[in-house]
Amino acid sequence: MPLDAASQKMLETMRAAGGLPLHEIPLAEARKRALRNLPALGNGPTMSHEEDVLIDADRPLSARIFKRSRHTLGVVLVFHGGGWVLGNVDAVTPMSRHLAQLAGMTVVAVEYRKAPEHRYPAAFDDAVRAVDWAAAHAGALTGSSAAPVMVLGESAGGNLAAAVALRRAEVLACQILCCPVTDCTMDYPSYAHQDNQLSLTRETMGYFWDQYVPEVARRTEPSASPLRTTGLAGAPPAMVVLAEYDVLRDEGQAYADRLAAAGVPVSTRLIEGQMHGFLANVNLLPGALSTLEDIAAFLKTAGPHV
Repeated sequence: MPLDAASQKMLETMRAAGGLPLHEIPLAEARKRALRNLPALGNGPTMSHEEDVLIDADRPLSARIFKRSRHTLGVVLVFHGGGWVLGNVDAVTPMSRHLAQLAGMTVVAVEYRKAPEHRYPAAFDDAVRAVDWAAAHAGALTGSSAAPVMVLGESAGGNLAAAVALRRAEVLACQILCCPVTDCTMDYPSYAHQDNQLSLTRETMGYFWDQYVPEVARRTEPSASPLRTTGLAGAPPAMVVLAEYDVLRDEGQAYADRLAAAGVPVSTRLIEGQMHGFLANVNLLPGALSTLEDIAAFLKTAGPHV
């Protein structure tokens, strides 16, 4: 189906602002531009508890916690998108509030280190530390030490969620991967289709890889390209959300197929009329809220993963 009207309006606003593509401008300017739409996202539901916490003081790692009530059903770690280079927890704060409200979970948005200041595997290492911290503090975060711990990520955050789900499969109840980066090879058909060159292009994705993993030989490591993992059996149950207009669509589908072939329970959703990065724009794109409702329903079914 055609790109939905709200997404078209967002693209028109971006184009009207002018300027070179993100990968052709200084990094500081690119980061400012990536956060330009934050005021338009609104606030989202009011939380009963919201605070910034320090997960690890030795190698600074912080997070923002969202709870709608004192006792919750589980912990969901959220990893924001932005090509491992852009974005922060502010960019996913409205979405995290909606998710906490809809799912009845404690949502923890992780402020992982970004490239090029901190290259691979820094962001992945932070994701592992965040999962370990959440598992150790599940009781305090939810009111029950038996509460499940889950991960959710979009785009580069989806990459981190998928990679950490493989590394910490024994402690995670499920993984939610939205428009995930799963492979360093940018030769899938969805990369070449002109209709997909919207909020993320093939050229910009190449720039992100250059910043995050400049050593090309390391890009095939499973912690960078989860699709290259030789064995996926035993990975946590997954929900893979794909956008119709996205250069990453095919590698996301390929990862879902590999998980299913390995016997991992997988729910795959292709969200028609949406473009890459739609989920975080929950107050701007109607498709984001309906998808979050589906994600919340999936999370509620997750139990301890064995």
